[in-house]
Amino acid sequence: RQGLVLLARDPRRIPKTFWYALKTIAKDKYAQQVDDIIRNDPDYPLMIERMGMKNDFTPLPSSGVVGLSRYEEGHIAQAITKWIPGLRHSARSYVTTLNWLRYKQAKSMIPMLDTAEKIAMDKLMSLTKAGAPEKVIMRAEKNVEMAQEAWKAAGKLTAIASGRGKFGAAESAVPVLQTIFWAPRWVASQLELPFMLLSK
Repeated sequence: RQGLVLLARDPRRIPKTFWYALKTIAKDKYAQQVDDIIRNDPDYPLMIERMGMKNDFTPLPSSGVVGLSRYEEGHIAQAITKWIPGLRHSARSYVTTLNWLRYKQAKSMIPMLDTAEKIAMDKLMSLTKAGAPEKVIMRAEKNVEMAQEAWKAAGKLTAIASGRGKFGAAESAVPVLQTIFWAPRWVASQLELPFMLLSK
């Protein structure tokens, strides 16, 4: 369910995503291969630093380096995974598939974000050198600021569209919510997504 919005946006991703989902259910090494592709991509640092997606690529369950609050599902779901046969494989596929979808979406937006920022900065430099009026330069500076902020907005939209809702100042409460609710991040994403899509 978490990846449906991103898949609907670009149905061409469905075959490869489905194939990765099946392969990673079968063996952990396939999940690791996908994880390596994502984290070794030259654009990955831009996703982390410029798009603010540091906590949106979930480490594989087998890595042992992730807190439960990083998952969309809660403590109960993670505990069940350890005891019911087959669910561990399903969880591995789930994490890998969502990471892949977020990665592909973020990567597809980077050229547009980079171009928009460069155009805005070039315009500002050109106006400054030409000695344009202060109001014109201030407007150009605002355009640069908006182009830079667009990176974070794109990262947030990618996360929310894939079921990873944001709690802002209440982020520290997520572990508590996960002991009560099945998937608080997903629920939050369903509330946030319409507002993001309708906002300017």
